Amino acid sequence: RSEKISAKMELWCFALCTLLSVAHGVFLTDTFTEQLHIRPFQDGSTNFAFNFKTESPARTRDFRLQPKQFIQIMHHYSVQELSLSMTGGRWNWGQWEPSIEPKPAGLELTVHFYHSENYKNEAERERLVEDQWRGLINSLAGLMCASINFLDTHTHDPTVQYAKGLVVSTPVTFRKVPDKYGRLPAEIVCTENLTPFVLLLPGRGKSGLGALLNPIPIFSAPYHSLSIQYSFDPHKRTETVHQTISVVFSEPVFDSNSPYKRLHPNWSIRRLLHLESEGAKSCPTSSKSWIELVVPSWAQGKGKELQIEPKPTEQTKSMYVYELSKTDPLNVKWIWASDVAVTPYTPDTFLGPLEVFRYQTGPRRMAGSLKTHIRSHRQLPQRVSMLEMIPVNLLPLFHTLSLTIDGALEPLQFSPAHQALLKGASAANTAQAFLVPPLREQAGASFELQFTLPANATATIEWEYEKVWTICGRYPPDAHRGTDLPGAALSVTGSDAKDVHVYAPPLLISAPTPDFSMPFNVITLSCTVIALLFGSVFNLVIREKLEREEDLDK
Repeated sequence: RSEKISAKMELWCFALCTLLSVAHGVFLTDTFTEQLHIRPFQDGSTNFAFNFKTESPARTRDFRLQPKQFIQIMHHYSVQELSLSMTGGRWNWGQWEPSIEPKPAGLELTVHFYHSENYKNEAERERLVEDQWRGLINSLAGLMCASINFLDTHTHDPTVQYAKGLVVSTPVTFRKVPDKYGRLPAEIVCTENLTPFVLLLPGRGKSGLGALLNPIPIFSAPYHSLSIQYSFDPHKRTETVHQTISVVFSEPVFDSNSPYKRLHPNWSIRRLLHLESEGAKSCPTSSKSWIELVVPSWAQGKGKELQIEPKPTEQTKSMYVYELSKTDPLNVKWIWASDVAVTPYTPDTFLGPLEVFRYQTGPRRMAGSLKTHIRSHRQLPQRVSMLEMIPVNLLPLFHTLSLTIDGALEPLQFSPAHQALLKGASAANTAQAFLVPPLREQAGASFELQFTLPANATATIEWEYEKVWTICGRYPPDAHRGTDLPGAALSVTGSDAKDVHVYAPPLLISAPTPDFSMPFNVITLSCTVIALLFGSVFNLVIREKLEREEDLDK
């Protein structure tokens, strides 16, 4: 009888374990999708946008498809949303229609922390955020092999006035204002950053679309951007990691009869990415893997001149979709049967909502001014938010900040940045400036502007600055190169009610540097004097003693 009871117990245990395993597989599943979005441009360039997305329930172990080392950092520092990008080159809004939101040159990091309501006051919350931020940037610097740890002095605390422009573009957004926002405009993207990026994928770059990421053609392209976005949903207890790589390949092809006439090139995935394999395959761990090829309007209706191979899985007038197989490689080809000239750039073909450029003025060595021109390409007025981050060794003169629109001076309402959290959204027709003063040797200054830009108008923002000295330990190894001023970040609401981000180009400003050779000169002179003095005195003392000993011996 005891044997029958034990057999029944074993049967019930087996059934319970089976049900638990099935429930675990149903309710705690991880999903991984990968996509390659290809878009040819009218100037002959081609954009490859890789998208890798992993979704899973939040857990502290058994990470399955999620990158364990990255998720553990997010958990340790209570990160709710994060956006990290490393970019080389600048997006050409004149001819390139973006598939993925373009990023600024260098390194950009936006972070929301998941806060509990247990802190006593605002000062304690700020101290907690600062501790989490410093630990997070040091951990990410080691993980991504980048200079993220230098963001401690290149950080801005956004206000509600610029919240829409800086909010992380993930499916879930819980906080209106990011806790920290940092930029490093001189950060160079290289293979050291791509290697840890690829290792975060489930296939580790050995299978799927991740196997196509060849560093040589990617970093030889005029524009390349690596981005990681993370979000945690505390209600559904799920977390998402979205990795993207955007590359613009530009191989100029000219007409043999007319050397100044540029033609659209023929290309394929294998040729542009310098692949040794036959093409792209699906990753074994992916639930969906596909390639999208956009056929732009200027290339439609050219069936005899343009050949697209192979035959797609799904096809529309403007989109070819290819479902990838785990066994058969796929190589998409774009072939022109005859020579087709590219369309030159004209102001009428500008694709961005804003055109931004700026320059330095002022002949003084220890001071100067900066002008930023913002030109609208829309037929309707638009509300523009602008953020300017200033390095530690530049002191902005906020009383010189001015805004002119089509030559007319606009009045500015100045206020400290912390008051923006109390005022909320500004009036639609007022121009406001929220100022953040610098902290000596700790953090640079910054200011945020909000103003309405009329249709087809040009706004000019000008402010003066003074160059200040800093302590010797703060100077970089290449101090005589100058100081990198991050490009101004602008945000404007697009036609689809989504915010569009536009970044001004960064500037290199000559910084005041001391005579670094003076300490070495002082050390050399001091050592020389001491050596001569010590040698002479020692020689006189020893010589006199030896002469006396010789006299005694006689």
